[in-house]
Amino acid sequence: MLRLAVGSVLAGVFLGPAAALLGLSVLVNSAAQGSCLPNSIGSAAPGSGDSVADPAVPEASRVVFPLPVGSWVRTSGFGMRVHPITGVRKLHTGVDYAAPAGTRIMSVADGRVAFAGPAAGYGNLILITHTVGGRVVASGYAHMASSGIHVGVGDTVVAGQHIGDVGSTGYSTGSHLQLEIRPGGANGAPVDPEPWLASHGAVDLDATGVV
Repeated sequence: MLRLAVGSVLAGVFLGPAAALLGLSVLVNSAAQGSCLPNSIGSAAPGSGDSVADPAVPEASRVVFPLPVGSWVRTSGFGMRVHPITGVRKLHTGVDYAAPAGTRIMSVADGRVAFAGPAAGYGNLILITHTVGGRVVASGYAHMASSGIHVGVGDTVVAGQHIGDVGSTGYSTGSHLQLEIRPGGANGAPVDPEPWLASHGAVDLDATGVV
């Protein structure tokens, strides 16, 4: 996959072949929380009211990768792993991308914001509901900077829109974005974001949001 190759090249350039394998997690943070989204929006934000409902949104015009091209290194994939903080082996329901603090985070598709705010171990979290390929899907963006949320519940966003900034809040050991994709909405079962992005033709954008 192109993005994985880019991440590997970046690690090799900056760290060298051996160090890329042995020292990458120390340098750029192998990441944080075991899952990006809770089992329900309600459990992420008790008392958040209408943020629990998945609002109806029109079909997305395109799908994009959530970080600017060349700005990130993949540090932890989807699947079973030992949690880097708790030491417990569990399913990692998202993918972690280390990036400098303040790097712009972009919505992966047109949609409507279902939640935006602090969410316990997830740190600062944004949830967006989309309609992609005729199906409802939720995307989650976790561990954003303390002042790095730029949207609110009910806001309509477009693919590539700057919605937040990379940070290291919640259960985190360094600046990164944790991305999660849940077909069916926030309460749906999570899937590996990388094949999902690839299967929907996700495009890379630069730091200004241009292809």
